[in-house]
Amino acid sequence: MDDHQVEQALKELKKRIPVNMELKQRLGKAFKRRQRQRTLQKWGLAAALLLLAGTFMLQGPGGLQTVQAQELHVQNQISFIDIGSGSPLGVSEYKGTVYLPVAGKGLFAYDQSGFHQLLQQEVNEAKINQDGSKLILQTGGTLGVYDVAQKKYTELLKGDGSAVFYEQPSWKDHQTILYVKKVLEQQEHGFTVKESGIYEMTLDSLAPTKLGDGASPSYVNGEKAIVFEKTADTRSEVVFKDLASGQETVIDEGRNPAVSPNGKYIAYITSENNRRELQSHVYAEDTVDQIRISDIDGKTKRVVTSNTPNRQIHEQDLPKGLMPGDTPQVLKVTGLYSYYHPVWSSDSQSLFALKSKNSEGSTMSVMRIDFSKKALQEEETVRAFNQAKILRDLDFARSLLKDHQDFLIVSNPHQVSYTITGSGTENNRPYVDVEEHWAYTANPYYSFSHVRYYLTPKEQGYLIDETKDLPGGGSILQQPDGFIVMEKDDGSKQRLFSADTLPNELRPEGNFRISSLAYLSKQNQVIFSLQVLQDPGIGQASSVKVVTYDIANGTFKLLEHVTAMNGMKNVGVEGIIVSPDGRYAALDLFSDDDKQFQSHVLLLDIEQGTASMLEDALSATKVEGTHTYFWDRNQLHFILTSHGQQMHYQWNAAAQVVELP
Repeated sequence: MDDHQVEQALKELKKRIPVNMELKQRLGKAFKRRQRQRTLQKWGLAAALLLLAGTFMLQGPGGLQTVQAQELHVQNQISFIDIGSGSPLGVSEYKGTVYLPVAGKGLFAYDQSGFHQLLQQEVNEAKINQDGSKLILQTGGTLGVYDVAQKKYTELLKGDGSAVFYEQPSWKDHQTILYVKKVLEQQEHGFTVKESGIYEMTLDSLAPTKLGDGASPSYVNGEKAIVFEKTADTRSEVVFKDLASGQETVIDEGRNPAVSPNGKYIAYITSENNRRELQSHVYAEDTVDQIRISDIDGKTKRVVTSNTPNRQIHEQDLPKGLMPGDTPQVLKVTGLYSYYHPVWSSDSQSLFALKSKNSEGSTMSVMRIDFSKKALQEEETVRAFNQAKILRDLDFARSLLKDHQDFLIVSNPHQVSYTITGSGTENNRPYVDVEEHWAYTANPYYSFSHVRYYLTPKEQGYLIDETKDLPGGGSILQQPDGFIVMEKDDGSKQRLFSADTLPNELRPEGNFRISSLAYLSKQNQVIFSLQVLQDPGIGQASSVKVVTYDIANGTFKLLEHVTAMNGMKNVGVEGIIVSPDGRYAALDLFSDDDKQFQSHVLLLDIEQGTASMLEDALSATKVEGTHTYFWDRNQLHFILTSHGQQMHYQWNAAAQVVELP
């Protein structure tokens, strides 16, 4: 693998990395911290949001006003499993284990030990019962039960695939299920629905009892009642039904309702509609999905997502290309995201849902929204915002900004760590100080900055309204002459080293180059990688050397020389990121000999001088690849690829264990 092959390998590798899979902009000059142009600037409504696939504006939400629910405050929102494209499939959770169907591959469980296949057969919906012992599954209109302990599937109700379908199952208790029986009548063109009945059935008797007509039934724990979806004219309504009296109460407009296991709350999907006349007979209409929660009695409600219209053109320009006339012409715009099938966690403290970005080639992901009775405080708000923007959970990130303002996100450089360094008040304004580190994929570029986040108190909690850079930031980069230099924001520059000034014991016999690097701010050291290039003439295979450079005394130290990875030679490096305290480093490595061409994470304990592959801690699951995300304190967030799916985990470096994010 020569220099050209390394570049080609990196390009191919980036196509397989979730966080970088759509990298199309190489913003070399934009890397320098001073060019981020945030000093003393507010998050402006005119700021461009540069996303992975291109540039467009996020618009502020209009129309419907959110109503605060009585107890629940959003603590965190994270998309943590990528399940590919296709029709949305229902998931569920029990004590930290998420059960999810994957189209064309079967039923899987995601937990702290990894990603495991439970069934190979096609599954459309999976719902776990209250004691975690059984899953009710729906496949192509047929219902069955999977015993988790015995790993056994038993068919319950079989649809005929043409006229009778059993769908949308849920649990009343650990032995009783609710489901929808749908009966279709075929017509010359299409079909009509003769019945969409909600039934109850115990697993012992298998004797069904009809409870009414509707869809998406969910039992209310502690009351003899259900919540379900009902169609009224062209609207979908969320309805509460007392089973003793038969009385029905409309909670709200919405679809896919789910009642929390404690019986207190309902989650459902609603659509915010906003229609505007641009000129005579010319309209713009936004229809934006949101997830809403309501008290079980419907008295208080609130939206817990911050979806926004996915506008590709400025609506003011629309009339310019239209011919005048009496026929109404409408520009219809959906949301940036679509949401499906919300379901509560077993402890009623979190909400899971499917989330899909409304753009060509986008995939479906599973997201989790965590709730608490306590609103986020200053440091918690800033920490949550940093994580959300790193993970590109833009709807949640915007919800933490005053007036849901827009902000700049670029593919490169990308943020790789954040550390809360202080907090206080300035002119009666609360603030939180953060040290942020940014890296550039597969290049000797790195920046560090000290940022002050100003916050505005709201009725409960805080919102970010402004940031400014503090002194002490800078960049480490390679100049055209090959020298690695440190450039401070105050204009000072310090030449550090180059390939030619390395000690002889570090220099390979054949060709090599300085590749990815990072800055250990507490130690005032640079950790960098030497990409040893393949040189058949002298029998040199590609490998990676990891070295530290002490800026104060000008000394080098070899930490690790990676000549093979998982039994494969010709090793290359794509990136390196370090923990905020400077003790741990994580490198994204690849091998040109790998037919699947996946990345793999090497963990270094710089203080102890030890090295290990991250996937060694995932021996209980099928590992196809791993890739770093970012450091949050001593926790490395990373992506695991298993069974063709990509999911988010974190490595607790202090405890040496893999955890759920």
